[in-house]
Amino acid sequence: MNKLNKKPWKFLSKKQLHKKKIERANERARIENSKELNKNEKVK
Repeated sequence: MNKLNKKPWKFLSKKQLHKKKIERANERARIENSKELNKNEKVK
């Protein structure tokens, strides 16, 4: 039961898994971009 709770993505289809991966990557990129923007704003 514990394993089920910890790793639900194992039961997702490949397509869903790929989508999740992309979403996570996009989220990370968005965070990085906002950090860069904040840096640039301070420089101006």
